[in-house]
Amino acid sequence: MMKFKKTLDWALRILLFGLIVFGVVLIIRFFRPHEPNAIPEGAVSMDFPLKDGSYLINFSGPGDNFLSGPVHQSPNEKYALDITKTTSINIKDIWASLITHNAETNSSFGTPIYSPCYGNVKVTSNDKPDMPIGKKDPVSGGNYVLVGCEGFNVTFAHMKKGSVVVKEGQIVRSGDLLGQIGNSGNSSGPHLHLMAARVDQNDNVTPLPMIFKGRYLVQSDIFEN
Repeated sequence: MMKFKKTLDWALRILLFGLIVFGVVLIIRFFRPHEPNAIPEGAVSMDFPLKDGSYLINFSGPGDNFLSGPVHQSPNEKYALDITKTTSINIKDIWASLITHNAETNSSFGTPIYSPCYGNVKVTSNDKPDMPIGKKDPVSGGNYVLVGCEGFNVTFAHMKKGSVVVKEGQIVRSGDLLGQIGNSGNSSGPHLHLMAARVDQNDNVTPLPMIFKGRYLVQSDIFEN
């Protein structure tokens, strides 16, 4: 009985969260003034790493996830973005979140990720499992790619197991395929965790704001690409 109540409570929380997100997206689309966000000092410009769709910024920098608690609490994640596909009410996604917890049926899962710049691949991870929706693996770090652009690095995290198609040391150009969105590591649902940083000769890390087509994106922004 207790297990059933716990499952029901979790299902209701996910449903409520989904309705809230959907409502926010509708409000943004139809009522939000289209005024550009102020660009922080030190921002770097790059191409958006996702194509052929509409994408939602779920979190930009530190925040609190209704389902999983605080996000982006590390100083290096000051300007980190969590990005998903925007969709209308999707029965498949709701079913996966409430019943099966199967990340592979989520609309964002498997979305191709592309290099946002000319650079070199510095580090990759490609063999960590994708987690069920709602269950995290904070230990493994998940699958990721680190690309060295001109003067800064860009990290792509929570990628799909086995989807990374680049190797360490490989030169990439803007638009080259890196891999796919997954749900590996410390992730409660499929999304792309994206962040940029500059590392000096003493290994001091400075997180950097990111600009895409002249736009600085913050939580609840939608980007069409």
